[in-house]
Amino acid sequence: MGRVLLADLPPPADLAPLLDHAELRPLAPHTLTHRTELEAALERACAEGYALVDEELEAGLRSIAVPVRDRAGSAVASINVAMHSSSRTIEACLEEVLPELRLTAGHIESELHIAARFTQVPLM
Repeated sequence: MGRVLLADLPPPADLAPLLDHAELRPLAPHTLTHRTELEAALERACAEGYALVDEELEAGLRSIAVPVRDRAGSAVASINVAMHSSSRTIEACLEEVLPELRLTAGHIESELHIAARFTQVPLM
C-alpha cells in the first residue's frame, strides 16, 4: 500500500530525503534492501498503477495494492488484498484480483468525489 502512495507523490515532494532515511533491512527472504531496487519498484508502481509485493514483508505473504484518488487525481489512500502466496500465482493476482481491486477503488473514488462536492475536509 505504501508503494502506490509513495509512487504518486508529486515531483516537488522528492523521494530522495525519504529514501535517505529509510532503513532497508531484510524482513523476509525477498525484501528489497537496495535503494535502486526500491526506486525501480516505485517507478513500476507509478507506471502500472499498482504494486505487487511478493514475500517481501513476510515469507508466504503476497499483496497487491492500488491507489484511491481524489477529484484532482492525487492518491489519497490505497487499498490492497493480501493472501498466502500458495493461494494464487502472481499471474492470477494480476488477472483476477487486480481488476476487482481497481473496480473497488473506482467505487470508493466515486463516493469521495461526490462527498467532496458537499463537504470540505480539513487538511491535517
